[in-house]
Amino acid sequence: MADTSIDTTRLDDLRGSISADDFRTLMTLFAADLGNRLAALARAHGSLDRVRLGKEAHQIAGAAANMGAVTLAGLARRLEDSAATAAPEALGASLAEIATLAAEVLAALERLAADRR
Repeated sequence: MADTSIDTTRLDDLRGSISADDFRTLMTLFAADLGNRLAALARAHGSLDRVRLGKEAHQIAGAAANMGAVTLAGLARRLEDSAATAAPEALGASLAEIATLAAEVLAALERLAADRR
C-alpha cells in the first residue's frame, strides 16, 4: 500500500544525505517535536492565542515539509494563513484535521522506515 501522505522521493533524498543512525534520530526528534507542537496548538486554540497558533502551524509546516509530509505541511500552512482571522470553530476543525493527518504521517514514516531497514 502506498503512503500518499509522504513524498517518498523527498524522504529518500533526506535519508541518502545522512547516516542511518542520524536518520533514525531525526525521525524520533520529528515525532517528539510534532507531538509537542500539536499540544501547543491545542493550548493556543483553547486560549484563542492567534499569534501562537500561527507560529506553531508555521513550525509544523516546515518540519513536515522537510520530512516529506507535504499534505501535512500544506494543512499547517493553511492554518498559519488563517490563524489571525478564522472563526474559532474553523480553527478547531483545522486542528482536528492536522492532528488526524499527523498520526497518519507518523504511522507512515514508521512503516517506511521498517520497509527500508
